[in-house]
Amino acid sequence: MTRFLLLISILFASVANLFASASEQELIPPDTLFRFENSERVEYNFSLQFKNNTFTGVCVMKLMGQEIRGSIMNEFGVKAFDFVYDTNSRSIDLRNVIGFMNRLLVKRTLKADWKYLLSFSSITKADKKRSIVVTERGEIIFKNKKRGIVYKLSPLK
Repeated sequence: MTRFLLLISILFASVANLFASASEQELIPPDTLFRFENSERVEYNFSLQFKNNTFTGVCVMKLMGQEIRGSIMNEFGVKAFDFVYDTNSRSIDLRNVIGFMNRLLVKRTLKADWKYLLSFSSITKADKKRSIVVTERGEIIFKNKKRGIVYKLSPLK
C-alpha cells in the first residue's frame, strides 16, 4: 500500500501545474454536463487535485435506463472506485472503493461531490462551497472550495 501511495503522490506532483496554466472561461451550463448520445457511454480524462497532489486517470460513464454507472481508474487500470447515480431519486452509491480511500470522510466527500456534479443541471440555488466551470473545449472543472479539491474532466477524443 505504501508503494501505491508513493506512486499516486508522484503522479499528483507531475501534473500539478496543469491547473495553473489552464485558461478557464465560465459558460452557462448546458442542460446536462455529460452528453450521453448514441453510444450512451462517455469517457473523460480525469484528474483530481488535492493540495499539492494530483491523481490522474480515466472516468468512464454509461447511461443504463435511469442510472448512470461509472468508474474512475488510473492510467494503469487500477480502479479507484465505481459509482451508481439514480437520476430519479438523485442518490449516489459508491462501490469498490480502493483501500486507502475507503475512509468515512473520503467517501462522504466523494459522494457529495459526485452527486453535485451529476445533478448539476437540476440545482437551482448557488452553492458557496462548490463551483463548476465549463470551458470552451468542453472541459468540466469542478471545485470543492471547502476541502480544497479540484476535479477536472476532459472529453477523450
